[in-house]
Amino acid sequence: MDNVLFTISIDNNITVWAPINSWEPHILYQRTSISMNAPEMDNPISTGPWPPAYCILVDSAEVTKALETIFNRTNGVDFASSDYLSKFVEIARKGPEICLVLKPETDSLYVWGIDVSP
Repeated sequence: MDNVLFTISIDNNITVWAPINSWEPHILYQRTSISMNAPEMDNPISTGPWPPAYCILVDSAEVTKALETIFNRTNGVDFASSDYLSKFVEIARKGPEICLVLKPETDSLYVWGIDVSP
């Protein structure tokens, strides 16, 4: 999708905005929200109210290019018999935006695939 807006608020929430109807590309709706302070991401040895977290957003076009590179470098491989490559094919078909949240205090990486297609 061409018209996607990601916002990060002061309380560490990532919100994804995108149009629902193709005939209204200028009207954005909240599609999902991700909290970088979710309980499953808490650090038991936190030094402050919110431990630092870093967010990286990867556009679906970049994901597709990366997966095409993988497929081009694996010439002659039968994707149906290769379990991990078949998972990449499934991801490429959906074309999700990727949200990575890095938590350096716990050496953790959290990954979300965000589908914003109408």
